[in-house]
Order: sequence, then C-alpha cells, then structure tokens
Amino acid sequence: MNELKIWNNFKELQKYGKFESNYYLGYVYFVEYGKHVKIGCTKNPIKRLGSLYSNAKSYHDIELGRIYITPKHTNYRENESILHSYFINKRKENSELFSITIEDAIDSISKIPLSFLDDSLEKEKREVEMLEGIKNTYCNQRIKTTYY
Repeated sequence: MNELKIWNNFKELQKYGKFESNYYLGYVYFVEYGKHVKIGCTKNPIKRLGSLYSNAKSYHDIELGRIYITPKHTNYRENESILHSYFINKRKENSELFSITIEDAIDSISKIPLSFLDDSLEKEKREVEMLEGIKNTYCNQRIKTTYY
C-alpha cells in the first residue's frame, strides 16, 4: 500500500492532493464529518469531497475534519461495501456515517484486510474486445441485409 497520508481538512486536500483520473480506477475515502466518519468511494476525490464540504457547511453547519484517501484501485466499490459491512453495528441509520474514529477506519484496512487491485489494463482489453465483437457482428449483419 502507498504511504499513509491524512489531510487535516478539505482546504489542505484541495491544495496539495493529487489524484489520477481513470475510467476504471477509484478511491475509498474516510472523512471526519462532525462526530462521525463518512466512508465513501469516488473516482474524483477533490470533486466529491468538495461537494461534501459544501453540503456539510451549508446544510448541517459541520466542518469536515481529517481526510484519508486510499491508493487508487479498480475494486474500490467492493472495498467500500466491505467497510460498510465491517462497521455495520456503528452505522448511523440511513447514512454512510459511522460512530468510529478515522483511526478505526484506517486500522480496518489491515484488519479486514482489504486488497487494492489494479486490473484496469485487463478490463480495458476486455472492453475493446467486446466492442470489436459488437462492431463486427453489427457490420456483418448490415452487409447481409443491404439491398442493392
């Protein structure tokens, strides 16, 4: 896993955080949200956390606290789901907020343990092959049904 980095707040993340954008890769994040920790996933951490920052401040009068973002990986949605299940007894009803500390959330990565896969090249190859197959099937059908 990459070096652990915790940002103190959204403004610091916005200023210093650098995240690659990729169709297949995403991130799991933990953010202190008032007395709770929100566990979520996103392809674009700055944009997502910016939205959370605005909503927390505008609608709940809450400042976002410390933020941790995992390394990029293709199974980020599965990891988010695993984390939600792991902390199910600490979950605030009908939300992605949990009565845990950000340290609890970070420690859970090694306790579960989570894997951070990057099979984006394989996924891209399968997608290209699938699209080529569709294109070939479509073109062959058009050739057979073309009237002269």
